[in-house]
Amino acid sequence: MIEVEHVSRTYRRGQLTVPALVDVSCTIADESCTFILGPSGSGKSSLLYLLGALDTPTSGSIRVDGRDIFRFSPRERDRYRREDVGFIFQNFNLLANLNAVDNVLIPFFPMGITAQQRDVAARLLERLGLGARLDHKPNQLSGGEQQRVAIARALFKNPRLILADEPTGELDSQNSRAVLADLRRLCRDAGAAVVIVTHEQEYLEPGDHVIRIRDGRVAETSRVGDLASSTA
Repeated sequence: MIEVEHVSRTYRRGQLTVPALVDVSCTIADESCTFILGPSGSGKSSLLYLLGALDTPTSGSIRVDGRDIFRFSPRERDRYRREDVGFIFQNFNLLANLNAVDNVLIPFFPMGITAQQRDVAARLLERLGLGARLDHKPNQLSGGEQQRVAIARALFKNPRLILADEPTGELDSQNSRAVLADLRRLCRDAGAAVVIVTHEQEYLEPGDHVIRIRDGRVAETSRVGDLASSTA
């Protein structure tokens, strides 16, 4: 369970103070698929980066199993990002000179890669339908295939939390649905909590949790298919 409690985040732009998030409170349940919806500039990505401890709030707390991640030591926060969180970004963040398997293993290059790790990476890619693309580099893969390599990279460490920032933003509708089906499968099969930032609503399905953000504030939280919702 992730509890976001009265989180605000402001940035300095010259002499101006710009609020990205204002007194945001919400909950991310374990083994859930949660969509953070809102227009561009509403604060969706800012919240995602805070959930992944890639940024620090100006005020408030984010608790994982009752522990405020921003009271972690630098080493504990690094461990949280490395072991508990998998990141999937809109632009894939693949290295052009590496094949699919090596792109999955990028985070582990500094420690050295074992044959067993390569086998695990290959099996992950096969599970995502890329068994015939293991030796292909990004420019030999479609947009949907590149995103699946990024998903495999996030999955490799068996994270408890997957954070996806506009994962379908560069994809056509067919590939978008396929990628979202992959992410939903993670909730079901791997027991991960998946949080997806998007401005699109067409891919919501019954049972999805929804957090709507407007002007840096939570405007509404709901569950698709439920009649009741709560409005901030």
